[in-house]
Amino acid sequence: MIENLITLDVGNTAIKAALFRPSIFEELFRLPTDLKRVKVEVFQKHAPLKPDLLAHLEVAYVSVVPTVDTVLQTEINKWTGKQALQLTTDLPSPLQMAYHTPRTLGADRLAGAIGGWMRYGSIGTGLLVIDAGTAVNYEVVSPDGCYLGGAIAPGVELMLRALARGTAQLPQVEPMWPDRAIGRSTQECLQAGVVFMLADAVSGLIRRVAWELSAPLCVVSTGGWGHLLRAELPEVHHHHPTLVHEGIRAWLQHLKVA
Repeated sequence: MIENLITLDVGNTAIKAALFRPSIFEELFRLPTDLKRVKVEVFQKHAPLKPDLLAHLEVAYVSVVPTVDTVLQTEINKWTGKQALQLTTDLPSPLQMAYHTPRTLGADRLAGAIGGWMRYGSIGTGLLVIDAGTAVNYEVVSPDGCYLGGAIAPGVELMLRALARGTAQLPQVEPMWPDRAIGRSTQECLQAGVVFMLADAVSGLIRRVAWELSAPLCVVSTGGWGHLLRAELPEVHHHHPTLVHEGIRAWLQHLKVA
């Protein structure tokens, strides 16, 4: 049984940390993924830990940024006095695995699928988790609890950045959900083109996944743009911003009894 657990999700853009205590979940911090910020002093400033918590504490994380991992392990040890466990896809998980190249599968993707299945999974119904962040990851779990794979696409910020850097005159604009599809300025045109392309791509992929599974499908969004997908697309049934953290916790619990 896990009493107190800190989970970290190390992504390309941000490091997100959370704390699980009995009956309590708390988001600790969100920091840019920058080696200059991966320091015990920064962790302590944003999330000072009380001695009673440290006595019965475990730490686990997933990472898609290998250059950060060694430093992160050292600074977590200074912060908590604990050795953090990095969850990788060669470890057993609560899901069966049908992915052909598990060694190239991001652990954050699998953690999101695990979190989604543990919260929303039901035998006889497929699951699609859409993590809309820097990249948009689609994770598919079969109706019998087997991780099948999914799809990966660029996120809104990545597409806007590519347009600004790859063209001579298009500016970098702030990502936001447009009021209309017909932009009345270059900024509005960029926002409408990129955001509505994402929305329609999500809708299209949901239809394709449902057709391939030939089974009822539960769709869950997470990530920075997940709440907007849930608000704008009726085919997205749930939004769950803490899905990856919950998946890390369920994965660690599975390892303890495996």
